[in-house]
Amino acid sequence: MKLTIKKQKDSPLLRRKEIEAELVFTGPTPSKDAVKNDIAGQMKVKADVVEIKEIRTVFGQQASKAVIYVYTDAASKKEMVELNKKHVEKLKKIEDAKNSAGAKE
Repeated sequence: MKLTIKKQKDSPLLRRKEIEAELVFTGPTPSKDAVKNDIAGQMKVKADVVEIKEIRTVFGQQASKAVIYVYTDAASKKEMVELNKKHVEKLKKIEDAKNSAGAKE
């Protein structure tokens, strides 16, 4: 697998770097753990501060695009992941309330 960083953006407020990368590989799409270890090696950080947001592969191609977040420390990563989970749960409750209100009508 060859991982090439195409775009890198610093987000100091979120205490992370947002990276868009391209993966070129043979065989199946690489696992998130393999990508995490590879980017950690390139960025010279520990793998526990790396979060793979998504890996998109086009059917039949041996290339993917990945969105990766590299946090400044493990505590920042944990805080942001928990905050995101709470946000998703809140949005789900709102959507469920809208769906149940629409079903009553």
